[in-house]
Amino acid sequence: MLKRKCISVFSIGWLVIFVFTFACEQNKELAPNNVLIGEYQIIDLIVVNDENGVPQKTEDLNLLDHFLQLNNDGTFNMSKQNNGKLQNGNWIQSGSKLLLIMEDGSNFALSITQTDTSKLQLDQPFEAQLGFAPGVVYYEFCRI
Repeated sequence: MLKRKCISVFSIGWLVIFVFTFACEQNKELAPNNVLIGEYQIIDLIVVNDENGVPQKTEDLNLLDHFLQLNNDGTFNMSKQNNGKLQNGNWIQSGSKLLLIMEDGSNFALSITQTDTSKLQLDQPFEAQLGFAPGVVYYEFCRI
């Protein structure tokens, strides 16, 4: 009888460990950062200025351009419209917010509006400056 109880307790123990390990693995796969990791090419960019003030020109805004690569180690590579050169830095996601921190200390604060296996949509608000209107830049990227 004692032998049977030991085997039952031992079996239940392994079952609990298996279920816990499986649940942890499932949670890792559902982590938001894992969905974002990959290479993206921009397919659409829309700048919407508020009505208050003079509209800002696209070339005067600090925008993402061409491609964005989010790496598993929390780093990223991207090109920027104003100089076309490859930029590097670190990225952080918190809920629906994505922060790209450039090596020079500047950053892009973005909102994630949609992400799936094929595309990524981001919004980038910009502030009013020197009489120019505030607004939002809407990006759509496809995964490459």
